[in-house]
Formats: sequence, C-alpha cells, structure tokens
Amino acid sequence: MKFNVIKGIKKAGVYTLLLGALGCAPNLTKVHLNSADIPQHYNIDIQKEPYSWDNIKEYDYAGKLTEKELMSSRIEELAETGMKFDKKDIEAILSAMNNNDKFNYFIEKNKLSLFGSCFGYANFINPTPSELNDYKNFVDQFNHNNLKDLDLIKAVYEAFQAKIGGLESNNTNGQGWGILSNDKPLHPAVLLSEREKGVCADKAFALYDIYTQLGVKTKLVTGNRIGGINSHMWVRVCTGNEPFDLDPTFYADFRPLNRVDHENK
Repeated sequence: MKFNVIKGIKKAGVYTLLLGALGCAPNLTKVHLNSADIPQHYNIDIQKEPYSWDNIKEYDYAGKLTEKELMSSRIEELAETGMKFDKKDIEAILSAMNNNDKFNYFIEKNKLSLFGSCFGYANFINPTPSELNDYKNFVDQFNHNNLKDLDLIKAVYEAFQAKIGGLESNNTNGQGWGILSNDKPLHPAVLLSEREKGVCADKAFALYDIYTQLGVKTKLVTGNRIGGINSHMWVRVCTGNEPFDLDPTFYADFRPLNRVDHENK
C-alpha cells in the first residue's frame, strides 16, 4: 500500500481498519536511510531477461514506528543532508500525528523530499522461537567464513534458495501484502522454515533482511512488468561499483539483472 505520508496519516482510521490489529516484528533489521556506501569493485556478469519494466521505485525498511516517529526520523535524515525546515511548520505537522499505534514502514528512497511515498503494515505471520533461532543460525553462518563481496552475495543467494525450496516456495495463490489480499506478510524466519509459502514481497524482504544483517547494502524494489505483472518486488544490491538486481521469485539461480524503467533505457 503506497500513500503520501500526510494524506495517509489523515486517513489513519481507515488505514488501521484495513490492516488489522497490531503485531510484532522480532529481529528485523532497520537500516539508516540514505546511509553512506563504501564503494567496492568487482566484475558482475549482468544477465538479460525478456521483460521490460516501469514505475520502478526503491525502498528501505524504516522500522516499526508510530506516524510521529516516522516523520521525526525522516526530518532528521533530511536535516543531515543540509535541508532546512521551518520550526513552526514541523511542530504543527508532528502535533497532528498519531504517536500511539505502530506500523512496519518502508520509505521510498528520496533524498530531497519530506513527503515521499511509503507503505506499511501491522502484522507479520510471526515465527516460533525455534524458527527464529534457525533463522539466526542461517545468517550467522556467513559471519564465520571468509567470503566477501560478490562471493558472499552469491553464496547467500544460493543458500537462501536451497533453504526455502527454490521456486517451489512461491505462493501462487497470493496477491500481495496488506489490503491487496487476505495474505499477511511473512517474517523471514517463517519463510525459511518452509511453514508458509511466500509471495514476491515475502521473498524479497527476507533476502533484503539477510543481506542487511551481513552488511550488504540492499534496497527493496517495486515495479510493474509491462504486459504482465502489476506490482512486483525484488532486491537491489548497492554495495558494488555497479548496483544490480536479484529476483528470488523469478530465478532460483544467482542471476544479476539490470532493471530500469523502459523509458530510461
């Protein structure tokens, strides 16, 4: 669900009703929006695919926040870039915002605008303690080897696909997250346990969370496949000299892609 922050906040009652009761999101990784990247250089064999895309947008996970916390965080991020704000305007905006109910927010990558788009939801299908421990062990294994850069990124992707059962883990009955269907998003540990099959957003978010925990700068990316899927999600790896895309829903094998809006090709 994408919405202008202020407009979405004004409709908070409807938004809360649609997304349901609040849930928890244990052990998910919040990343600092607009965090600096350290360039690393390696050769990437970009693969071609027979699809064109449009309306591509990048997102970061902002954390589980109230509306007021979300906007305060955004103001702090933009202030670090040198953007100036009128104190009275900011106080008026923040005073009108809900500071009780928390949602898991994802913020569109937009360094120059306070009112960027975002989407959010209240509930995960949450993991059992055993599933959460298995997920932690899966991530930790990559902290104890000598892999780095592209070797690490590839090893994680291949192990991730093996763990979830490859493309057999695709939930072909699901329509997406939030109000797009009756599906609830999966905590990454639930997806890796194979207790539930996931839609594209579940798989992208799980891979994003794993890479982020390992220090690999990654974005969640949404886009529309022209002549096909409306609203698809994948990940974009941004730690190298050339960002590239990985789609864990379309491809079981490690296949770096370069997806751009067809008008910008």
